Amino acid sequence: MKIPRISNLNRLFHTIRPLRWKQIFYRLNYRLRFWARPKQLKETNIEPNLLSDYAALRALKVPLKALFKRETILEGQFEFINLKEHIEFPPNWDFPSPCKLWRYQLHYFEWLYCLDYIEARKCVLSWIEHYSFEQNRDGWEAYPTSLRLMSWSVYFIAVHQRELSNDEAFSNILSQSILTQAVWLEKNLEYHLMANHLLENAAALLMAGSLFNGNLTERWKKTGSKILDQEVREQILPDGMHFERSPMYHLRIFNVLKETRLLLKSNEENHLKPILRSMEKALDLVRHPDEDIALLNDSNLGVYPLPPESNNSFSPMPGPWQLPDAGYYGYRGSNGEYIIFDAGPIGPDYNPGHSHGDMFSYEVTWDYHRMIVDTGNFDYEPGLMRFHCRSTKAHNTVQVNEEDQCDFWGTFRVGKRFQPEDVKFAEKENGFQLEATHSGYRRIPERAVHRRLVNFHAGNLLCIQDLIQAEKSVHAVSRIHFHPDCKCLDMTVRQLVIRNAKVDCIIEWDRESSAKLEDSFYCPEFNTKLPNKVLALTQVGTDLRIHYSLRFTRG
Repeated sequence: MKIPRISNLNRLFHTIRPLRWKQIFYRLNYRLRFWARPKQLKETNIEPNLLSDYAALRALKVPLKALFKRETILEGQFEFINLKEHIEFPPNWDFPSPCKLWRYQLHYFEWLYCLDYIEARKCVLSWIEHYSFEQNRDGWEAYPTSLRLMSWSVYFIAVHQRELSNDEAFSNILSQSILTQAVWLEKNLEYHLMANHLLENAAALLMAGSLFNGNLTERWKKTGSKILDQEVREQILPDGMHFERSPMYHLRIFNVLKETRLLLKSNEENHLKPILRSMEKALDLVRHPDEDIALLNDSNLGVYPLPPESNNSFSPMPGPWQLPDAGYYGYRGSNGEYIIFDAGPIGPDYNPGHSHGDMFSYEVTWDYHRMIVDTGNFDYEPGLMRFHCRSTKAHNTVQVNEEDQCDFWGTFRVGKRFQPEDVKFAEKENGFQLEATHSGYRRIPERAVHRRLVNFHAGNLLCIQDLIQAEKSVHAVSRIHFHPDCKCLDMTVRQLVIRNAKVDCIIEWDRESSAKLEDSFYCPEFNTKLPNKVLALTQVGTDLRIHYSLRFTRG
């Protein structure tokens, strides 16, 4: 696989054009600061006055505790995004992992929750002593700083407020460091990125400001609360889905807002409550019967905790469902059947960095077994796997002339992009119908347009018809990605049978399509690459109709 060359003026223009002026200003400011001589960050001259008995934070839950293992961390073995590194305990804060997200996760301090107070205290003191501010240092970037401030605040105030109140020396050191980091964060809010980053910045500033008394910290509270209100209004769609349309980031923002609502004034909290209820309903709709999320856009399993099972919160009603603002549609049965289709925009136009070429792609679970899957996301590092996971080829939709639906480049960049058109969803008594069009392939010389028609009958039949019209002859491939547990059984010129446990899926296609099995990868978690099979249905011409059906049976 070749990654297209990424630099030309046309691509740059279409990448920059949707940005907001505030983003452009702050990006330029960021670049100027990047090349400026590093400045030493000074400690604040505020007298620390940490409110170690802050009541609101004591009500918080700590769901992240189960994601990490205390024993291995005490041995100096840290595992993030499925990459294990031995870096001592307390850790080597400058460990040179080649993966930036791994380095970020070390400085998030979310792993702190699995340690006891003395162990956590030791790590925090080590960080404060050995990881002083240096410009362009990973742990001092605004995003990890935001998550670290929230981790420290929740851990020591919500979980260990009694030990902290009896530990005046450490409380003073901790307070001074939190203040110093918050002063830096306030001056480096991520307006150049916005989206989930800016919301996390605001939540951290609100939380840091809530821990102290004083004019400065009162300003942090007001600034954080104001930005949070603005971003929630923009980022949470009317149907409750987060506007980046990633179930993983939706889950993250849902958890963050549940924490920060406790710090808001009563009128602000009352405004947030119905939004959280809407977000939880949306979250339930984008979860498979195994209760984990769909892997649409940049999504991975096992990154953020799902709502506690003890709440019995996962109880979506069977039948067709829709999130029309997000562009997600599907069906849920009462016996472990689940379908989700993506007919939504690739994401917020000014920050589509977590989007994939998955317009009109879908996932299917049957009898609690995932059968048709999205490829998922392997990593955030530049290279072949990042390019592949974002590509149209990695999704259950149509690829034309080996191109992508939009101009994906770099690690998070998108040049010329297109959105779905004429989306129509109709709920039926025994299923649903979905129609949608996109013109992403009009940017290629053949100027092709793809329309997908979907019919699902709740009995067991899913029918898909892809119509591709072009001004010149094109090579169109409609792909179906199978879960790695699926075994390909009998295959003829017009039929394939796959099996996962006791569930069979019989796929039949029209005689005009040529079919072959391709090798690919399924990446349900970061840095996890499982081999799987893909059925590729191909036609060549100017007026194409690729039709296939999937019929599910239980053995």
